[in-house]
Formats: sequence, structure tokens, C-alpha cells
Amino acid sequence: MRNSNNTSVPVSEMYWSLVAKADKKFSKIRDLPYYERNRYDTYFSKVFKAYTQLWKFQQENRQKLVEAGLKRWEIGDIASRIGQLYFGQYMRTSDRSYLSESYIFYEAVLTREYFRDGFSQDLNLAIKQLRFLARFLTVCLVMSRREMVFQLVNQLKMLLDECKRIFQETDFREWKVVVQEIGKFLKADTGLMNFRPLRYSLVLDRHPDYIPHIADAKRKLKLREAILCSYHPNEIKFSELTLDTFRMLQCLEWEPSGSFYQSTGAASGTVHKGASGPSRINYTQDIADPTLPANPRKAMLYRPSATHFIAVLATLCEELPPDGVLLVYVSASGSIGHLGNADNNILNSELGYMQLEEASTPTGCLQIGARGDGEKGERIAMLLSPTFSSPTPGLLDSIPQPSGSMFTSFLTAPLQAFLMLIGISGSDIEMGGEEMRNSNNTSVPVSEMYWSLVAKADKKFSKIRDLPYYERNRYDTYFSKVFKAYTQLWKFQQENRQKLVEAGLKRWEIGDIASRIGQLYFGQYMRTSDRSYLSESYIFYEAVLTREYFRDGFSQDLNLAIKQLRFLARFLTVCLVMSRREMVFQLVNQLKMLLDECKRIFQETDFREWKVVVQEIGKFLKADTGLMNFRPLRYSLVLDRHPDYIPHIADAKRKLKLREAILCSYHPNEIKFSELTLDTFRMLQCLEWEPSGSFYQSTGAASGTVHKGASGPSRINYTQDIADPTLPANPRKAMLYRPSATHFIAVLATLCEELPPDGVLLVYVSASGSIGHLGNADNNILNSELGYMQLEEASTPTGCLQIGARGDGGHKWNRKRRAYCDASVSNLFVSYTWTFRFYSSAKWKHVYQFPHSSFAGFSYDLYNKGDKLLSSLLDHWGSVLITSEGLDLVWVQVLSDPFLRRLLLRFMFCQTVLTLHAHTFNKKEYLPQCLPCLPKAVSPVTAASQTALLQIASVFGASNRFIFSEGITIHGDAQTAIDEPIST
Repeated sequence: MRNSNNTSVPVSEMYWSLVAKADKKFSKIRDLPYYERNRYDTYFSKVFKAYTQLWKFQQENRQKLVEAGLKRWEIGDIASRIGQLYFGQYMRTSDRSYLSESYIFYEAVLTREYFRDGFSQDLNLAIKQLRFLARFLTVCLVMSRREMVFQLVNQLKMLLDECKRIFQETDFREWKVVVQEIGKFLKADTGLMNFRPLRYSLVLDRHPDYIPHIADAKRKLKLREAILCSYHPNEIKFSELTLDTFRMLQCLEWEPSGSFYQSTGAASGTVHKGASGPSRINYTQDIADPTLPANPRKAMLYRPSATHFIAVLATLCEELPPDGVLLVYVSASGSIGHLGNADNNILNSELGYMQLEEASTPTGCLQIGARGDGEKGERIAMLLSPTFSSPTPGLLDSIPQPSGSMFTSFLTAPLQAFLMLIGISGSDIEMGGEEMRNSNNTSVPVSEMYWSLVAKADKKFSKIRDLPYYERNRYDTYFSKVFKAYTQLWKFQQENRQKLVEAGLKRWEIGDIASRIGQLYFGQYMRTSDRSYLSESYIFYEAVLTREYFRDGFSQDLNLAIKQLRFLARFLTVCLVMSRREMVFQLVNQLKMLLDECKRIFQETDFREWKVVVQEIGKFLKADTGLMNFRPLRYSLVLDRHPDYIPHIADAKRKLKLREAILCSYHPNEIKFSELTLDTFRMLQCLEWEPSGSFYQSTGAASGTVHKGASGPSRINYTQDIADPTLPANPRKAMLYRPSATHFIAVLATLCEELPPDGVLLVYVSASGSIGHLGNADNNILNSELGYMQLEEASTPTGCLQIGARGDGGHKWNRKRRAYCDASVSNLFVSYTWTFRFYSSAKWKHVYQFPHSSFAGFSYDLYNKGDKLLSSLLDHWGSVLITSEGLDLVWVQVLSDPFLRRLLLRFMFCQTVLTLHAHTFNKKEYLPQCLPCLPKAVSPVTAASQTALLQIASVFGASNRFIFSEGITIHGDAQTAIDEPIST
């Protein structure tokens, strides 16, 4: 059908239509002020969605578009726009991850030279390339990527000279000014300023946990917002980024490496020449510390009018939380009057809270304000510069060039400012530091230092490798230490790569470091369910794979061959969880070929366990049918009901949220890969947000499919779509494979202890038979002697979902329903067959499969028609539940949570299907149960439920497989919609 649709409208017309749509949305956001955050949020989501759709379309139709005349610079323009959007998000939120994403897209455009071809014949394309370089320069400056900054400056100069030679009639005066500005900026931002990072370092500055404070202080305020404002008429600047606000911007952020920071005596952010390794390591310089708090948000203003300034101030004050502090930094010279006339300056405003005592007070200052307590106002603290913001000229004779406000320099880099003031330049210190490092290196051979670091990292890694993911506090401590060790090791081998290679360092030893970092990131994902860690893990593993670190010499070393097999198996797990199906099949083929090669080379070795691994992944992929992936299993903001529009009971006293989940498997012969069973794999996805969020584009293909021949910025291929930054956090999950009763209860107790007051803990048990089948009478997870784990009868089936939340203080307890420590409300889904697990994760697909149905002739359009009918039924049930009288308190409190609501509605569908299916009709032993009971209005035997199921079954020609009550028929428009042929 899609092919027939494409033939009606030429691909090129569809592409240019999408371009026009994206450009229109981009024009609304490009010049939108960063401080108008609520308005920006709305536009940001819409523009990203438009560019996601445009990018995917050109990937899928690249060959046709090129034949129709698509130019490389047009592809680069999309990537450049996405880079702009990410940088805009950084400026709006101060979230460093957006800055890194912006760098990735810009760097891809630069290295692939998208704007290079044909610019000599097109002035507009030449200007576009100049603008791209200027924007990328700003990103690199903020990231302290000095080597890339100098590379871009050289490219900018060469491109400008070439443009002046080719387009002689054009005046490039404004671009000459840009080149002059960046030259002055870099000259003034002396290397001395960068011996120590301007950002707050957990290693070099005092750790926040150990800052002394006044114990009896009534309020402990936090810096949440900042206004950085510049008024110097001749201040050193690049574009509208002045030197002083640039330094203050860094001073109000965390050093991204956090506790992993390694001081080398070089400029912060310096890239070592000849460094190589996983691509991601080059984007952030160091591995980012995931435990860092959020940066304060900042609004940067260049010479604003009084009206503009007060508008920004009012907006930020309105958004300031009760414990928040707003800092105002003004870089200016002279008195208040110099900022404008007497009636229009930012600090002499008629608004009383902005007035100072005297109009002659200097205005190079820091001003700190917080929200007041009730009617009692808060005093504003101020740090003022001297009347002249720079010392007298005679005092600065030893400084060869201006270097910004001395006042700001002391606030951002005090020792460096002191040295500059007394006339010590950075070059002498840099030279001395280099000599000291060289002399230190000669005392201990580089190879010995390297192997010492390897031993240190390996020792720490051995402590964390098998640590359970649910022991989160203990894991946090080890995680930080191991990452710090591997950061130090990675940087050392980068700086000394040539010497180490000469001393015998092998490529697989470099790959082993990258592989370990990938393992650490995947462990963090399993611990936190944060998708970004999963993406980082993929990046490192993919780098090892493409660079073939483990390939050389494995035929002579059995241990290296085993190491490569393990690497492929781990990477397979990551790709499965990410739904990267094309990469999964590629890895499976590599695993098979490598295993065959190993058996041929090492004939005396028994690879029986690896044969089992290959068989397991084969069965896993065969069972995880493509039909499961027509629609993503994760919660999609596009395909599922948006959380903001979920109907709920308004007067509910508590609205609980799913925070934790235990996914437990006990099937003795269950399909699995390693310890990832098929059921827990599906439930894991079912309890996460689809990462593309509101940008999701349904293509009718399997979720996560990679289109062959697709190209573009490397980051776009890691996440399939651009990730939606507005998504909430995923519930955290602990995955257990056949745990003992003691182990299960230990995990349960740990998670209950960490559960917040409004949190819900969900327990999923995939098992067959009765409780007794999980172990002997004294050692099974649900028949434990611990009272809170008992069920009424030992014969109760155990394939189930169980939900528990913390109790309300002295609330009346119900012991039988107190499923988990401190849980006053809980409910139990009990499944008598394996069918329920399929429904809870895959929704209605089982209707077509159960039992022994063929998929021959099954189309996506048929699926889509059934999906719409089912969505309508689930929405109907959801509305009936919230309007039902006497609805149990359990459901009242959890129906507002999108994950729990979806599971409940899918359970109801499962119950309806099995109740009416011919094979299980009137056989209660095969029907799933729900405790506490649901209202009769949503019972499977109601006319509404039966009619809806009849409609869905009729779509697939399967109505004869169900037994409906007399009089249940499809009438009117519903029958017409079913009989209507699929449009082409």
C-alpha cells in the first residue's frame, strides 16, 4: 500500500513538502528567546518532530532523491538545523547532554563536508558554510574544545579568503569582523585561565556533601536560575557571547567529568593529538559523571533595554521554586546612569526591588535574590565591582592585551587573575609544567605505569561486575570508582599511544577498555532504566565492532577468541533491548562464523556452551516474531494515550505512580538468551517509554528496523529517531532469573525500602503451575513463612502481576492484601495459562495467533484496522472504570498511572478473549483472575465487551473461533467499517 501511495505523489515533491513544513516550524523557533521556556517547550517538540520525519524520509528514499537532484548540502542542512535545535535546548535548560548532542551533529556535517561541493558557484551556499562554522565555533567554545576551535578558525579564515577571491563583487565586511572578533576573543582568553576548569569540579573544589553549613538555618536555598547580562560598550566578544558572560556561564556549571576528572596540567578540554578509541570519548573529553546534579539555568542577555531586562526577570521569578535563588550578573563600566538615560536603566528602575541606594553605585555586580516567606520580604545580597571595573592602566602594564573584567576574573579564576595582575604570563608556567611532566615520565617507564593502571582498573571492575543491580546504594559507590579508574586508564593510553605500541600494546587491549566501559554503561541502564546509558553502551560496543579491536591475532590465542565471543554475546543483549534488529542479525551471523572458525582452529577445545548460546539466540529470535514488532512494546506518546489526557478520578486522595518493578521468571524450559527470558524481555519494554516520544513516526515496519543505505550524522543511527527530551523517567526494574525465596525477598525488601511515599512496586512472576512448583514447600517465593508473602491457598497459580504501594501511616491495614513491606494496597493478576504474559506486553496480537494461526497474507493495514478497534475498546473500558460506583480503592489510586492503567486494560482484554474463546469457554481453570474484582460493567460477558470483540475478530475473519451470546451482532457503521476494503 505504501508503494502505491508513493507512486501517486513523486518522492521529490513529498520531500520538498516536508522541507517546507520543517522550515516553517523552524522559523518560529529560531529567534525565540531562551528564557520563554514554556512557550519554547511547545515549539521545540513540534520542530523536532518535523525534522525527525524529514530525516527519516530522506534516509528511506536517499537514492531516489539523489536521482531527482538532491544535493549533499541539503542533507547537511537538516543535520545542521538539528544541531541548532540541540544547542537551543542547552541554552534553555543548561543541560550539558544537549550541548554534546549539538556537537555530534555539527561534527558530522564538518567531517563529511556536506557544504563543500558546489559552494564556489553559489554565493548563498558559501554564506551558509560560513554561518555553520560560526555556530560550530560557539558550541566548541562553550564545550572548551580548544583544539577544534583553532581548527575551525583556520577553516573560517581559508573559506573567507576563498570567497573573497571567487565572489569579488561581494563585500564580506561582516565576516571580516567575525574573524577579528574570534581572534581577539581567543587572544584575551589566555591559556592561563584554563589551567584549572572554570566549571565547578568535584575533584578540585570542595564536594557539596562536605560544605560546612549553619545547622539551625531555617531555609537552605539553592541556585536555580541566573541572568548573565553584559553592557560594556567595547567588550571583547564573539557574536553576542562576551568574554565575561562566557566565563560566568562556565563558572555556574558542573565540570561534566565530575568525580572522574583527571588533572593533567593542560588546558581544560584539550584534545591530545593522535588520540583514538570509541567515538563518544572524543565528544565529551572524559566520561561524563552520571551522578552530577542539574546545572542552574541561565539567561544570557547582551545589552538589553530596561523593558527587556525586567521582562526576563519577571519570567524567571515566576518560574523560581520556593527553595530557589535567582542570581543576576551585570558586566558594565561606570555608574548606573551609563546603562541608559535616567528613566531607562536596569538598576535605577522605578520598581522598588531593583533600586539601589545611590545612582552612582557601580554596576559591575552580582545580585542574589530569593522568594520571600509570606508577607515578609527577602533582602537582596549584592557583590559590587569597584567604580572602575578594571584596575588603572599603570597597574596592567605587564599584561600585553585586555583580558576581560578583572572583577569577573577573580570570581571565576581567582589565582589566574592574581597572576595576571602581578604580570606572570601563562607561557612560562605551561613550559615549566611540561618539563615537570617529562621529568616525571622518565623516572617510571610508560609501559609500567600503563600496566599499573590496568591492574588498578581490573581490580575495581572485578568488584562491580557481578554486583546485583538492585543494591543501588552500594552500586553507586563502586560505579563512580570504576569509571574514574577507566577514565584515567583511557586518557593515559591516549596520551602515550605511540610509546605503548612500541612497548608491545595490542589493539585488543585498547578494545578491552572500551568494551569494559560499554559493560559499565549497560550496568547503569539495568540499575536505573535510563535509556541514555543504554545508548552510550551501544556506542562503545559498536566502536569496538567496527574497528575490529579483537580481530587481530585471535587465531593464535584461544583466550582472545573467547573474549571476542563474549563481546558479541554482550553486544547482542544490548541490541535486543534497544530493538536494533538489523544489528542483531548481523551479530548473530558474526557469532556463528566466529564459532565455526574457532572450532576449525582450536579442534581440541569443546565449544559446547557457545553452541548452546547460538541455539538460544536462534530460538529467541524465531519466537519473538515480527508480528510482535508492528507496534513498539514500549509506551508511545503517539500510539498510546498521552499521560496528560488520561481520564482519572478527580477526588482520589492518592495518585500513585509506578516507580519500581521486579521481573521474575521461573519457567524451567522457557525461551531465553543468557538469563534474559522472552517474557521478561517483553515486560521490560512494556514498562518503558518509547524513546522517540512525541517524535515517533509509524512506518508499518518492525520497531527499530534500520533502513539499508541510510546515512547521516552518526548519532542518528544510534537511537533510530531523535530522542524526546521531555519524557519522564522510566520505572526502575530488577530482573531475576529463577531466584531462591531468600534472594527474592532480599530484592523485595531492598526495593520497598527505596520506594517513595507515592510510589508503586510491581512484581511480575512468569511461571507455570501452582506455587509448589517454584520449589519445595519450605523454599518458594510466594509460600514463604513470612506472613506478608502468603496467599490464601498454596494452589494459587503463580504466573502473575502483583502491585503494591506504601501505606498511609496509621491507615487501617488489611494483612492479606499487604503484599509488600509497608504496603496497604495491592492487587494480584493471576494467570492460569501462559497466555496472560503475551497479552500484557503485546496486546491483541494473540487473538490472531491463538491457537496455531498462520500469518500468511497478514498485512499492516489489516493490523492497523484491528488496532484502532482495540484502542477504542480500551478507552471505553477506561472511561467506564472511572465512572463506576464502588470502584475498589486500589484501582482509584493507580488508574492515573499510564503503565498500570495500560496493564489493567490489557488484562481485561485478555480475560474477555479467553472467556469467549471456543477452546476455553466455560472452563474457569483456564481463565485469568483479578484481585480486587473489577466492576461488573466491564465484565467479559457484557454486551458491549462481546460486541467489541466480535468487531475485532471479524476484521481477521476469526469470529467463528469465539462463542458469543445470542443477539450479539455488528450493526450499522461498525459493520461498514469492517467490510470496507483497505484503501490503496
